[in-house]
Amino acid sequence: MDVKILQHDEKSIVCISGRLDTLTAPAFQDELENLIERGMARIILDFSDLEYLSSAGLRSTLIIAQKTKNANGQVVCCQLKGLVKKVFEISKFAEIVPTVDTVEDALERI
Repeated sequence: MDVKILQHDEKSIVCISGRLDTLTAPAFQDELENLIERGMARIILDFSDLEYLSSAGLRSTLIIAQKTKNANGQVVCCQLKGLVKKVFEISKFAEIVPTVDTVEDALERI
């Protein structure tokens, strides 16, 4: 897994590539928790290059969504495709964490 964080005004665009699974989810969660602790609680998760998402990755995403909400922020996921999109659909995760098609849509929503 590789995580790149881009700043856009007071919003963070987090681009994740590779796999978000049992092995990588803790590091992903730690990095985003550090971002929230620094006052950056408006987070866009760009999943365009994410190849695989396990239940551990969903759990970390949910924890981050809860922590941003507690910090008066929000998480929006975007650019879901392939297996990642199917995982979101089957788990009905999009009912919990907002999803949009593009980064631009996410920037407008958050």
